[in-house]
Amino acid sequence: MRLEVFCEDRLGLTRELLDLLVLRGIDLRGIEIDPIGRIYLNFAELEFESFSSLMAEIRRIAGVTDVRTVPWMPSEREHLALSALLEALPEPRLCSLSI
Repeated sequence: MRLEVFCEDRLGLTRELLDLLVLRGIDLRGIEIDPIGRIYLNFAELEFESFSSLMAEIRRIAGVTDVRTVPWMPSEREHLALSALLEALPEPRLCSLSI
C-alpha cells in the first residue's frame, strides 16, 4: 500500500507520521520526501477498518492538507518509465566509420 501525503514543510511532521505507523505496528517498506510538500509512504496492505482510521489520523496531523493512495512511489514510477523507454528503443548498433 502506498500513500501520498500532501503537507506543509514543518519540522517534526515526518516524525509524527512515522510515530503513527509505529503505534499501529505497521512495518514501513519505504519513504520518499518531495521538496514540494509531499511525503510518500510504502507499507503492507491493511484491513479496511485499520486503513480508514489511519487515513483519518494522518489527516488530523497539523500541516497535513490531504492524503490519498497511489499506485507507485516516485522512484518506482521513474523506474517503470525508464524500463518502458528502454524496451521501446531499438537495439543499438555499433558501426565503424571510415573516412
